[in-house]
Amino acid sequence: MLRFFKTPSIPFMQYRMFLIGLSITLSLIGVVMYVVRGGFNFGIDFAGGTQMTVKFREAEQVSRIRSLLEGAGFKDSTIQEYDTPEKHELLIRVKNLEGKESETTARVMATLLQAVGGTTTSMDLNLAGSKTVGDELLGAFPDQAEGVQAAAEAFSALKKDKGILNSMDDLRTLPSMKPAYFTHLREKAVVGPMSVLSSENVGPKVGKDLQKKAILAIIGALIGMLGYIWIRFRHFAWGMGATIATFHDVILALTFVLIWNRPMDLTSIAALLTLVGYSVHDTVIVFDRIRENIRLRKPGTLLEVMNRSINETLSRTVITSGLTWLSVASLFFLGGEVINNFAFIMFWGIIVGTYSSIFIATPFAWVFVRRRYDAIARKKK
Repeated sequence: MLRFFKTPSIPFMQYRMFLIGLSITLSLIGVVMYVVRGGFNFGIDFAGGTQMTVKFREAEQVSRIRSLLEGAGFKDSTIQEYDTPEKHELLIRVKNLEGKESETTARVMATLLQAVGGTTTSMDLNLAGSKTVGDELLGAFPDQAEGVQAAAEAFSALKKDKGILNSMDDLRTLPSMKPAYFTHLREKAVVGPMSVLSSENVGPKVGKDLQKKAILAIIGALIGMLGYIWIRFRHFAWGMGATIATFHDVILALTFVLIWNRPMDLTSIAALLTLVGYSVHDTVIVFDRIRENIRLRKPGTLLEVMNRSINETLSRTVITSGLTWLSVASLFFLGGEVINNFAFIMFWGIIVGTYSSIFIATPFAWVFVRRRYDAIARKKK
């Protein structure tokens, strides 16, 4: 088995009070930041907002689009390249304008059209749906309802396949697009420089409902872990140590979110739930070795047995946590904006979860176990 440390003898438990004090300090900083910032910076999942996937005919700079949206009042917009760069697609997320939720999508569209030189005075085929095209043709050819419907459906299929029309000539490829239909659309419509591939809007009521469900999910996960810990260790002391460490990890992860004012969205909740499982697993490894050494009657005080056990699992901890952390760090720095919040919480969460197994879970377990351990040791003497 690969080992980084042959015979480590680091007195971890001597530093327990310092690290517990550090954790308390960080937690208090989190409380202060929560008050100062007026709560979490909720993303569009919880605060309400619009998410759009937009395709442009020409490449557009993300920084320029972001700057224009900020000028239109969307300060916390999230913009990133979607799919491969040569497809010229951007994923855009903006929060709803406070008190003007119904205007959000319209203002985003107006800003994007301004950025690419689009028009709002004529029907834009790249922004129109099959119903809009069908209604326009039906108004001009009221006695050809069947033919108009076939042309509108073919138009919709063409847009879905191409993503964006390059010119009116693209309509000539449709067998159901009669010359009269084509001539009418060429006179009444234009082919703009952008197309909306998808658009979703989360209202404030739906956002608040998602907030409640996210809180329930985290509480449910913690309760589930409490049940697992109780069954796994079958003793109050070990269960309390692991439980305190789990709550500690979630609180500190949220503290880092507040310090950096990161958006809290559904990916953040997924990261917190992942962190709960990771933290407990790491604690279980350390506790199993401590209990094994206690059963084997290893000499020394309980603190010495705990130190020895932590040192014996140190190589495993460094290798497992280190490789996981490197993977998450790669996602954080190179994975793009969509997964960035998840990676950010896991980036700090793995560090916190690893040290809490040693400096939080173990010291609190020692508080509850030491009297029983000392009593057994005195009887043996």
